[in-house]
Amino acid sequence: MLLPLVLSACGSGTATTGGSAVDDSAKGASTVKEEGPVDLHIYATSSFTLENYNDKYGDLIQKKFPNYKITYHERPKDYTVDDLVAAKPQIDIMIETAGTTSPALFYDMGDLIKKHKVDLGSFDQTMIDLIKQLGGGKIFGLPVNSDNMVTYYNKGIFDKFGMPYPKDGMTWDDAIALSDKLTRSADGTIYFGLAVADKHYFQENQFGLPFLDPKTGKATINNENWKKILETVFAGPAKSQIYREGMNGLKGKLPGKDQLIKDKTLAMFVENTGVGMMTSIEAGKVDWDMVSMPTFKDLPKIGSQGYPTYLAITPLAKFPDAAMEVIKYATSAEFQTANSRKGLPTVLNDDNIKKQLGQDTPFKGKHFAAAFFNKPAPIAVKSEFDDDILKIYIQQEADLALGKVDVNTLLRTAEEQANKKADELKKK
Repeated sequence: MLLPLVLSACGSGTATTGGSAVDDSAKGASTVKEEGPVDLHIYATSSFTLENYNDKYGDLIQKKFPNYKITYHERPKDYTVDDLVAAKPQIDIMIETAGTTSPALFYDMGDLIKKHKVDLGSFDQTMIDLIKQLGGGKIFGLPVNSDNMVTYYNKGIFDKFGMPYPKDGMTWDDAIALSDKLTRSADGTIYFGLAVADKHYFQENQFGLPFLDPKTGKATINNENWKKILETVFAGPAKSQIYREGMNGLKGKLPGKDQLIKDKTLAMFVENTGVGMMTSIEAGKVDWDMVSMPTFKDLPKIGSQGYPTYLAITPLAKFPDAAMEVIKYATSAEFQTANSRKGLPTVLNDDNIKKQLGQDTPFKGKHFAAAFFNKPAPIAVKSEFDDDILKIYIQQEADLALGKVDVNTLLRTAEEQANKKADELKKK
């Protein structure tokens, strides 16, 4: 009895001039005629505030469809997608990330995509490939925005040590060699040359590796490519004694965002693109810019996986045609250009839209082209247990960097623990 009440109470959404029948002559109105006034309800499988929804989607969508009543429902913290499905509310559109797609809400959008003439070839194909893989060839959603990784750098540290700034196209070997020159002790402070956001890198790794094999459900960590990642990306910059001394000062942890922004002791940090990240760097009064993330020699010009967000029609939709019109607009050049200018990387293969990334942000002069310098890696299929498995995969990376554990022991231990955890979670 509680869940329907919670859902109705949390349904604070975007007010519209809505409820009336669709008028084809109205500015921006859809040509779709559904039975009765179009009243769309939008949910998300992950925590996504009304403010975030309006900023990324709601304001633009409501302006385009003034005669649709559209309500966004924030997700209560204490319910699952299964709870939501059991309650059977009207859900016309679900916002899902690559890691939160729910088979219980899958609806084959193939016929609607054809009917509304959406060109699947216009998208970054790694994002289409992923949703097809999840659906056994069917399309259960269309990507609307994504993340990828770049290298942020602190100009002040480069200037302090008289080093040239990094450039697009570095390999990991190049970046680590540069890091070695910047890892120094000066004026009682230890400076780190390079660090990587571990959680995001594991999720978006350049080899397209899943955490669990989608066929067997077993851990993938004990293989040569994960070994290469751990030895290169995480242990590679930490070979010098100075770097390790600095880690000891961080209580045995690898440097990260705080060292870039608060301590100002990190020269280069590989992390997702994002206005939130850039705003934090600016707030820390760091003189910064960005270049492409480093690449492996055997994966030339292959960057991170994307981490797309999809808009999906669900089996609980009352207005699937109207919902498809909204999704078609959200994947259009008009919508994608507006969001690109706000700093959200486009999901379309459109160089003109890519060139406008970030142009309406306070960071207009920064090197946003770094986000698209590399080609995207194939996106790995996610599992519902990924958050738990990720904790196991990264738990010994700092010890590896400090030389406290060898890589083969780490791989075997992580594999055993991950398989045990996956088995436990499957039984719940």
